[in-house]
Amino acid sequence: MSNEFFNPQTMREYYANISVYYPENRDDPHWRKGAEMCEWWLRLQAEQGLQQSDIDAFLEKHHAEVSSRSMWPALALYFRSWASERGFYA
Repeated sequence: MSNEFFNPQTMREYYANISVYYPENRDDPHWRKGAEMCEWWLRLQAEQGLQQSDIDAFLEKHHAEVSSRSMWPALALYFRSWASERGFYA
């Protein structure tokens, strides 16, 4: 399951720049959390000794933020796909 837009770098830019396009959302912590999750995913991509516990921790943090807007479900979907392709249970 790959898509040019649905990768951690592009999604991080989306979350980080949302306040530029929608200033009314500037103080909404959801956008900051989305960018942080994508940065975390980027760090996991670069990690050599990735463990199942790393995948579980990411998904646990993602599930703690309850939102159905702004690509939040897609973030989990594509992270799970990425993790599964690497042999992890997601």
